Amino acid sequence: MKKMSKMLALSAASVMGLSAFSSANAAVLVTIDVRQATTNSKSIEITAPGQAITLNVYAEITNNNGDHSDDSIAAISLRFNSIEDATAALQGNLSSATAASAFNLGSNGAQTQYDANPDFEWGGTATNSAVNNFTPTSAVQQAGSGAGTGPTEVLLGTITWTQNGLPLVPGTFTDVNAVIYANLAGNGSFQLKSDGTLVSNQNAAANEAVTGPVHLFVAGVAIPEPASIGVLGMGALALVARRRRK
Repeated sequence: MKKMSKMLALSAASVMGLSAFSSANAAVLVTIDVRQATTNSKSIEITAPGQAITLNVYAEITNNNGDHSDDSIAAISLRFNSIEDATAALQGNLSSATAASAFNLGSNGAQTQYDANPDFEWGGTATNSAVNNFTPTSAVQQAGSGAGTGPTEVLLGTITWTQNGLPLVPGTFTDVNAVIYANLAGNGSFQLKSDGTLVSNQNAAANEAVTGPVHLFVAGVAIPEPASIGVLGMGALALVARRRRK
């Protein structure tokens, strides 16, 4: 965390000076979006055990003036988790988070376990913990691209989800989410420029957001467990016997 703070300070000084830090802004300034690297999809079918999916991680900076040249980002702190359906049958490990080359001053983070499931997540085990987080950081602001008054998009890096190798169960799914770091005071660890205004370490809930998760699924209809099939069979036999008595 000391390294992250140092990089943020260096970045601010090199761009506009420490005195340029703005006060808290009530608007969402950056949205984190995660989607498949090859197709940009947020809904991906898993077709084979052990299948690996590479996901791109983007910062989408709010742009209100139509000028994407004055929107940029220098640092942010994130973690990633996967949330399975009630069966928890489709599990996989998050791994190999790698910052884009322009953001090589931060940390790629590390695998962690959030819950009782054997799969691995990535980053801190609590929202307000930055330990093991993915912290892409640059000494200078990194620009992106966009159209009109839509957001300015900057590629922060990639992360991989790999199915655990067990047989696939039809009708099951898991969602991969990005989670924004916030300290105990509720402030995020980020530095960016939106419409030319430098903003740093403001309220994570008010100034940062994430898009919907990446939805990983196995096609088909879930097959009832043997115990459920037995219960259904007993019910059918009872119904047949009742009709015969009539």
